[in-house]
Amino acid sequence: MVPARPPPGYVLMSEATSYEEELELLDAYRKMGPWEKLRIMGDLSRASDELALVWLAVFHPAANAQQLGWLLLERKFAAEGRPLPRSWGAPHRLP
Repeated sequence: MVPARPPPGYVLMSEATSYEEELELLDAYRKMGPWEKLRIMGDLSRASDELALVWLAVFHPAANAQQLGWLLLERKFAAEGRPLPRSWGAPHRLP
């Protein structure tokens, strides 16, 4: 039986999800196979990239798809404190 309230010090992942629902989600995640977990993470990563590209397009309306892709890559590498590898060639700068 699941207690109605979380134990003291427990922090919910989201205020929009009840403690009982959160426990059900965690249980379902534990039961998933590794490949299903990887597929979900890949889907989330792709969705995140798509949102980031839309956001970049708002601030760079003259950029084409390739330029936006370079901007996204530059930001991903910068977040890790690394420059883009030189072997990839010079990114196409924005007009």
